[in-house]
Amino acid sequence: MNARKNFVGSRLSRRRFLASAFSALGATASIPNFGFADPKVDEKQQVEDAVDKGLEWLKKSQAADGHWEGNNGAFQVAMTGLAGMALMMEGSNLKEGKYSEQVAKAVEWCMK
Repeated sequence: MNARKNFVGSRLSRRRFLASAFSALGATASIPNFGFADPKVDEKQQVEDAVDKGLEWLKKSQAADGHWEGNNGAFQVAMTGLAGMALMMEGSNLKEGKYSEQVAKAVEWCMK
C-alpha cells in the first residue's frame, strides 16, 4: 500500500513540476524579444538572403551536363529534380528567370 501511495505521489509531483515548467515557459515566450532575438534584425531579410545563397550554391554546383548528385555520385535523378524544383520556386522556368539556364539544362539532362 505504501509503495502505491509513493507512486501516485511521485506522479502528482511530476505533474505539478511539468505544469509549473510549461507555465513559466509560456510566460517568458509571451514577453517580446525575451533575450532570443535582436528586434533590429529583420528576420525576413535574413531568410531571403539564406535562400539566395542556397540558390547560388545550386547554380555553382550543377554539373556541366545539367545534373546534380549526392555523395559519391548517388541519387542523380532525385537530386536533379529537387534542385530544379528549388530553382523554379524562385520563379525561373525553361525560358525566363534568373536560373532559366540551369532549369533548362536540368530538364535536358532528365530527358536523356
